[in-house]
Amino acid sequence: MKVMSLADAVTCFTWPGDHLHFASTPSRSNAAVREVARRYVGTRPDFVISCTGFHSTAHLLALLRLGRRYISCFFGDNYPQPRPNTLYTTLLREGSALEHWSLSGYVAALRAGATGLPYALTQPADATSLTAELAAAGRFHAIADPGDPHRRLGLLAALCPDITFVHAPLGDPTGRVACFAPYGEGHWGAAAATRGVVATVERVVTPDEFDSLPNPLVLPPHRVLAVCAEPYGAHPQPLHAPAGLPHVSYRDDFDHYQKWREVAESPDRMKGFRDRVLAAEGSPAYQRIVGADRLAALHPGGPPTRSVSRRPPGGAEPASTAELMIVRAARIIADLVEQHQYQVVLAGIGHSYTAARLAHVLLGKRGIEVPVLVETGLYGIDCGPRGGAFPLGLDTIAGAHRLTGIEDVLSTLTCGANNRCIGVIGAAQVDPTGAVNSTRTALGRQLVGSGGAHDIGTAADEVIVLARCTPERLVPRLDYVTTPGHHVRHVVTDVATFRRATPHDAWTVLDLDTGDRRAYRRCGWNPLPHDGGSAPMPSPEAHELTALRALPDGGIAARDTAHRDPTGRTTP
Repeated sequence: MKVMSLADAVTCFTWPGDHLHFASTPSRSNAAVREVARRYVGTRPDFVISCTGFHSTAHLLALLRLGRRYISCFFGDNYPQPRPNTLYTTLLREGSALEHWSLSGYVAALRAGATGLPYALTQPADATSLTAELAAAGRFHAIADPGDPHRRLGLLAALCPDITFVHAPLGDPTGRVACFAPYGEGHWGAAAATRGVVATVERVVTPDEFDSLPNPLVLPPHRVLAVCAEPYGAHPQPLHAPAGLPHVSYRDDFDHYQKWREVAESPDRMKGFRDRVLAAEGSPAYQRIVGADRLAALHPGGPPTRSVSRRPPGGAEPASTAELMIVRAARIIADLVEQHQYQVVLAGIGHSYTAARLAHVLLGKRGIEVPVLVETGLYGIDCGPRGGAFPLGLDTIAGAHRLTGIEDVLSTLTCGANNRCIGVIGAAQVDPTGAVNSTRTALGRQLVGSGGAHDIGTAADEVIVLARCTPERLVPRLDYVTTPGHHVRHVVTDVATFRRATPHDAWTVLDLDTGDRRAYRRCGWNPLPHDGGSAPMPSPEAHELTALRALPDGGIAARDTAHRDPTGRTTP
């Protein structure tokens, strides 16, 4: 019998100095995050802590300074758009190690750990700050291809955590744990754990009930140390399960994403909220903190619990500057898909997610159907008015035509040998080579990290970058190279679009509005790309704005708000 309380499991199976891994399925065991925090608050356990993204509840581990090293692909907040969190700049200045990985490389390293190999083989790439830092830490090596000495290969050191925490819909007393697509990192993080897995589940079922489940991915029972019943254990993240399992799936709690952001950035708010969370004894007390009615509303069919505003529907209201950028990008994506017969579109987060969805709508009007992908394992997401507003949310997952994992979407369909993929990403900074920084500024301010952008920039057929046209965004030299630029052919801004045919060509300027020429000349690229008498961008047509504003919460992605540049200053 492997059923026990989560408190007992954390006490029995974790030790100071451990490497603790919180797996992305893509839901995370946030119940385990809280229990580890409760067990070790007020101590210095010097953990190595890894997860695909430090956001929402995972901020708690950093707030309590439980790690000496934090391994991830993302540090910050991802809703409604990716944003830095000052907590991680503070950690950097205190001397904690933030180890940045790309999403595909991270999963490959876990896979190597699971299969007993010392290294994972990765795509050859231009030199970046990300790979240079991993190389300096002994975790990345560039070698000559034995079959082609002119070609370079990358080797990533295997990641082998001591304990992996997994959250899943169901488990049974024998240690079987049922996961359902999308799989996120899959079972690699669990299989790589040297001591084993602590699984939190929504419900413990009998072995007979488990046998009747519809095609789950079952973790090897002999690797599972404990099965712990933790209803809503992924909260505030979503959990997806097949429709035949009622009352198991639930949506994101968007207001709690914002609450965790505020807690992480405000010491005054942090203490009161932290004390309430840490004083809670297990899931019933935590559920009382969140509220039973609120949790019930998260199940499919209940009203969304979110605090957001929306722009008025329709195309009559003039386009905002952000909407102009999104329409520019969507037109270019649609044209490139049609011209080059790209087979898939990889959508980033924020404006790039909105632009990819709008491009799908525009292509549909031309009779062209191309699936839009999300890197966590979603293929063919619903890009219409019934689709998901947030790329990582339950509504987006439930509306996808095919659910798989990071390896399949990012490593194979986006960056694999036979891919025909166009990637759409955002940037904190972009330089004249097309390279992108989304990791750190020269002044030591932590941004968010790579996510899958490094992988997309390395191996997708073509990449479109979206960024504001300001001196802080379009820079002559990057503070940190997160993503190589050799596949970037378009940089789309709120003022104009910059295009080049090859990485060796000069940029030309497209769709530059006459009234924006002064703003364009303030952009930070020096020398500025030659303005060859570019024609103004045709105004967004009514059907484009109508389609954009019909997208769920399109007002979040497209509205004009005060905007912080990478240095932290507020700009219009």
